Amino acid sequence: MSYIEGEGYDIIKKHYIMLVYTFAKFLFLSAITGVIFYICFKYKNDVPDNIKYTLIIPVIVALLNYSFLKLLFWLIYYNNNLIVILKDKIYIIHSTLILKDDVEMMDMYKVMKVDVLCHWLLSNVLKYWHLLIEQQTNDARTLHFIPDPFEALEKLKHRIDNIRVDKYTWKMERPEERKKN
Repeated sequence: MSYIEGEGYDIIKKHYIMLVYTFAKFLFLSAITGVIFYICFKYKNDVPDNIKYTLIIPVIVALLNYSFLKLLFWLIYYNNNLIVILKDKIYIIHSTLILKDDVEMMDMYKVMKVDVLCHWLLSNVLKYWHLLIEQQTNDARTLHFIPDPFEALEKLKHRIDNIRVDKYTWKMERPEERKKN
């Protein structure tokens, strides 16, 4: 579930390929731990006990704990890495609950251009692209690993057009109508 639509807001989560990457790193660290464990006990007669119990076993335990903690933090980061699109603002949230808590806000009024970028065959096949948002101040913000980017592009352009139409009609109203509102 990459898009969550509500009344007046849209939430975009990152593509599931980030989970695949996370699990691949976890499996790699677990495989390294398994190989060290296998080597340690296959050659248990050749390795001195003091090296085995003071060096190799603690390294195995530390690597295994590190891989599980890294998996846990990456899962939390994946679920808390959101893009929230409101009527007139875009919030980009990166949070790991402990180490990182970033919230970035962009005004829709300042967005000049929204583009979709693809940089690889696999990203084109799996439909995770980059969304590029350019602002009036020549700042460009690239949002990586956006699933179904054309849906996000349509939502953003629709919201930007609505903001511009509202702003234009407000300027075109007669002064007495503006005072009533």
